[in-house]
Amino acid sequence: MRNTKKHQLALVGLLTLIIFAAAFFLREQSMLSEAEGNHETRLVKNTKMPLIVIDPGHGGTDPGTCQAGILEKDINLAIAQRVAKHITSHKYPVQLTRETDKDFSDNGVFSRKAERQDLRRRAELAKSAGGKVLVSIHVNSGVGTNSGAEVYYDPKKLGCQRLAALIQEELNKIPQMPPRRAKADTFYLFDCLDIPVVIVETGWMCSPNEREKLLNPEYQEQVAKAIAEGIINYAKEQYL
Repeated sequence: MRNTKKHQLALVGLLTLIIFAAAFFLREQSMLSEAEGNHETRLVKNTKMPLIVIDPGHGGTDPGTCQAGILEKDINLAIAQRVAKHITSHKYPVQLTRETDKDFSDNGVFSRKAERQDLRRRAELAKSAGGKVLVSIHVNSGVGTNSGAEVYYDPKKLGCQRLAALIQEELNKIPQMPPRRAKADTFYLFDCLDIPVVIVETGWMCSPNEREKLLNPEYQEQVAKAIAEGIINYAKEQYL
């Protein structure tokens, strides 16, 4: 009887040991799998490079705002091309909605309806390309002697305010640039896309001093670099 009890106790002890060993093994395997899974997630996130779409506003039959023979569409394209070049130098994929003097309407941008068609097609281009961010480059019209760059964002859409703030922050670093805050506003282009979209007004066509600066390649380069840095800072926050 005593030996039977000893055998029973020994068996219980052995089973307990086996159970503890199995539990420990399963726990270690679970932790290892979780660590590997997390590592894979980080790798995917780190290698996901967002396509950035740069939209030079207006073009073709739509000159944008004009003063003293200077057309907004030309300034927009010149700065946008420089922005794209800077973004490419940071190894991010980038696409321009236009690289020449063109619009996207059927019969010219001569009405509100045609203007909206033009904007929708720019948005469709960004969608079909798989764009994750769109930045539209413009020049303010205004009156008087306004100065400085402004960035506008859609307050209803996730990510827009942060993108606008980071671009505005970099623009404010340009020497003699009046410091401004990014502004919430409503634009038709904002409603055409689900991704973060902002509009950058690089200066004021109404001001002779601003026009002179915006035609200067060195100033265009400063503005373009600032816009690109803001976009890249946003992309790093969101994708790295």
